[in-house]
Amino acid sequence: YVDEVFDGKDPEIVQKLLAATGGVGFDHFIECTGNGIALKVGMAACKMRGKVGVVGVSPVDVQFSIILIITKRLTVKGYLGYSVAE
Repeated sequence: YVDEVFDGKDPEIVQKLLAATGGVGFDHFIECTGNGIALKVGMAACKMRGKVGVVGVSPVDVQFSIILIITKRLTVKGYLGYSVAE
């Protein structure tokens, strides 16, 4: 079941995601697309000391915000459950 649906192209997506958590932010965020913008949005929507799992595979390097990792003290881990070919 889905509680809410958010438009990833909404310029106010981070504010709406935070509002959905009562302003606290998410405990965990899993990025599954390999999209740098999605990764940055997810990190911004995490709470202090939140955990970020990176699963998405991208054929190019993805940029993300070191400032968010440092200021929010995020734990970021990468996971590979399949190969790029699969």
